[in-house]
Amino acid sequence: MHRSTLALVLLFALCCVGGSIAYDVVVPTIYGDIGGLATDVGYEFTSVPFAKPPIGNLRMQPPQEPDSWQRAGTWTEDCLYMSIYVPKNFNDGTKRDVFIFSHGGAFVGGSMSTFIGRDMANLTNTIVISINYRLGILGLLGHQAFLWESGTYGNYLLMDQRRAFQWVRDNIRNFGGNPRSVTISGFSSGSISVALHAVSPLSWGLYHKAVGLSGVGYSGTQLNDRSWITDVMWTVLEKVNCTTLLCNRNSLIVGPLCAAHLRQCFRAVPIETLIQVQNTIDELVKPRPAVDGFVVPAQPLDMIKSGFYYHVPTLHAVGNNESTVLLSRNYPLDSDESHFNSYVTSMFGAALIPHVKELYPVGPGAGQYPTWFAAMSKIDTDWYYTCPTQRWLKAMAATGSQDQLYMYFSDYVGPWYNPALGTFHGMDTIYAPGQGCIAAYTPRTCAPALLETPERPLVELLQGIWTSMAKEGNPGMAGWPTYSAANNYPYLHISGVNNAFIDSAPQQAQQCQLWNSISV
Repeated sequence: MHRSTLALVLLFALCCVGGSIAYDVVVPTIYGDIGGLATDVGYEFTSVPFAKPPIGNLRMQPPQEPDSWQRAGTWTEDCLYMSIYVPKNFNDGTKRDVFIFSHGGAFVGGSMSTFIGRDMANLTNTIVISINYRLGILGLLGHQAFLWESGTYGNYLLMDQRRAFQWVRDNIRNFGGNPRSVTISGFSSGSISVALHAVSPLSWGLYHKAVGLSGVGYSGTQLNDRSWITDVMWTVLEKVNCTTLLCNRNSLIVGPLCAAHLRQCFRAVPIETLIQVQNTIDELVKPRPAVDGFVVPAQPLDMIKSGFYYHVPTLHAVGNNESTVLLSRNYPLDSDESHFNSYVTSMFGAALIPHVKELYPVGPGAGQYPTWFAAMSKIDTDWYYTCPTQRWLKAMAATGSQDQLYMYFSDYVGPWYNPALGTFHGMDTIYAPGQGCIAAYTPRTCAPALLETPERPLVELLQGIWTSMAKEGNPGMAGWPTYSAANNYPYLHISGVNNAFIDSAPQQAQQCQLWNSISV
């Protein structure tokens, strides 16, 4: 997740429509048959609904089981749905490990189409699944008017993901998957979701390993509470003209009549209007997961420290320059000292500028950042990614539960990308599926598929790490110890296509000491 302005992509259901395609394979589920299409490496089942469309009276409600259908079909992208990628021999009786991926997008954008799992499923002989879920206003906000109706208070996005996990548990056998070996994974906001499922008892038992890429929480996983959710929701209700003289944020109580009015009015608001409203909300109050007392019972980091979390093998990963692409939306690559001062002031206050300059010196010498932009982006990376990830894993390790915890760090920059961006946000989600590069991030022509380039060993390394976690609960590399104080908090350092080694050099120790002290 990042506070930079993102294009809003709210995935709200309009209808599910069966297709009339000639399918290459049909697989039964408890709801009806699913048609799949053959690829050169396997089969893919796209747009499989795992819940009813969350429209009408189901808006701002927990996800509901889908209705049964009578014939095989594919569905429009306007549903809560998933895509399933399987090897060609998926129906040979073998029960394969399952890898579920949640996309990134700051909880307001993105879709499952950003992660295509066909090559990964083929090369690793696993079942790879990419899922969609509600986003933004309808995925995260809540209000007492809806609490009285459903007993829930926001966090529908997390409930949608959990509903997908339930669907997998109940149906994946027919796709050649093992419901007792499910790994949940995600990138950016999807990775934050992975971390939050660890502290949500409602999700426990639905998965067995976890892989998080580029994110565990907001500058230390300190979440807002119900009062914050309510305040933002009142702002939305005002903007869509659902408040009245007797039913507004200043009302002493929200009685039954007021609550019924708010539900009816809000559910009638066109989705186009909600998209416009979403784009007008200040970045500081954009919808995001919160402590609702139902899905997320308490502050996540506090729950981790107390040992009250789901103890499964867990791996988290961080890139050296996570924030470069994100920060470049607001600051030029040739930023000067005034940009640096403006950035630090907006984030932490002007009083901290001298100390921050000491920790992130800019200049031509060793140990200095070559540009002001490089220093700014490293601050942002440490604040949002490096320091929270280390703190999260160290808190898990400190519980003495002997959890299988792992971390990898990458500072490799491929030949397809602008060197000024470094190892940017999402690079491992490009390499692991072997999909090729993102044209917007590169000054050169992109490779059609990284498996066909000299970088194939890096693709195979990352796929091997992820799928070994899915199969064995460890990264599958000899000499890679668990992340613990006794082992000096080791991590895999990926510095080249054929260069990965175990490192225990502290990652930004002084810098994280500062950020950890002010981010709780």
